[in-house]
Amino acid sequence: MRHLYYITLFSFLIAISAQGQDKKEQQAAKKYDDYAYIDAIESYESLLAKGYSSEEIYKRLGNANYLTAN
Repeated sequence: MRHLYYITLFSFLIAISAQGQDKKEQQAAKKYDDYAYIDAIESYESLLAKGYSSEEIYKRLGNANYLTAN
Protein backbone atom coordinates (compact mmCIF):
# COMPACT_ATOMS: atom_id res chain seq x y z
CA MET A 1 0.00 0.00 0.00
CA ARG A 2 2.86 2.33 0.77
CA HIS A 3 4.27 1.88 -2.76
CA LEU A 4 0.97 3.02 -4.25
CA TYR A 5 1.18 6.21 -2.19
CA TYR A 6 4.70 6.99 -3.47
CA ILE A 7 3.75 6.26 -7.07
CA THR A 8 0.73 8.55 -6.82
CA LEU A 9 2.77 11.31 -5.20
CA PHE A 10 5.52 11.02 -7.82
CA SER A 11 2.97 11.15 -10.67
CA PHE A 12 1.34 14.22 -9.15
CA LEU A 13 4.67 16.05 -8.87
CA ILE A 14 5.53 15.29 -12.50
CA ALA A 15 2.15 16.59 -13.64
CA ILE A 16 2.60 19.84 -11.71
CA SER A 17 6.06 20.49 -13.14
CA ALA A 18 4.81 19.81 -16.67
CA GLN A 19 2.02 22.36 -16.23
CA GLY A 20 4.50 24.96 -15.00
CA GLN A 21 6.63 24.52 -18.08
CA ASP A 22 3.63 24.73 -20.38
CA LYS A 23 2.43 27.94 -18.74
CA LYS A 24 5.84 29.63 -19.02
CA GLU A 25 6.23 28.45 -22.60
CA GLN A 26 2.74 29.75 -23.44
CA GLN A 27 3.61 33.15 -21.97
CA ALA A 28 6.76 33.31 -24.09
CA ALA A 29 4.81 32.21 -27.16
CA LYS A 30 2.24 34.97 -26.57
CA LYS A 31 5.03 37.56 -26.49
CA TYR A 32 6.43 36.09 -29.70
CA ASP A 33 3.01 36.12 -31.38
CA ASP A 34 2.50 39.75 -30.28
CA TYR A 35 5.78 40.67 -32.05
CA ALA A 36 7.45 41.49 -28.70
CA TYR A 37 10.57 39.67 -29.82
CA ILE A 38 12.97 41.12 -27.25
CA ASP A 39 10.67 40.07 -24.38
CA ALA A 40 10.18 36.68 -26.03
CA ILE A 41 13.95 36.20 -26.31
CA GLU A 42 14.34 36.88 -22.59
CA SER A 43 11.54 34.44 -21.77
CA TYR A 44 12.89 31.67 -24.00
CA GLU A 45 16.43 32.12 -22.69
CA SER A 46 15.08 31.93 -19.14
CA LEU A 47 13.31 28.66 -19.98
CA LEU A 48 16.50 27.23 -21.45
CA ALA A 49 18.52 28.32 -18.41
CA LYS A 50 16.07 26.45 -16.17
CA GLY A 51 16.57 23.29 -18.20
CA TYR A 52 13.43 23.32 -20.31
CA SER A 53 13.96 22.56 -23.96
CA SER A 54 11.92 21.71 -27.00
CA GLU A 55 12.22 22.13 -30.72
CA GLU A 56 9.64 24.93 -30.63
CA ILE A 57 11.61 26.93 -28.04
CA TYR A 58 14.80 26.79 -30.09
CA LYS A 59 12.96 27.59 -33.32
CA ARG A 60 11.18 30.62 -31.92
CA LEU A 61 14.31 31.82 -30.11
CA GLY A 62 16.28 31.65 -33.34
CA ASN A 63 13.56 33.42 -35.30
CA ALA A 64 13.20 36.14 -32.67
CA ASN A 65 16.96 36.76 -32.69
CA TYR A 66 16.94 36.88 -36.49
CA LEU A 67 14.01 39.30 -36.60
CA THR A 68 15.72 41.64 -34.12
CA ALA A 69 19.00 41.42 -36.09
CA ASN A 70 20.87 39.74 -33.22
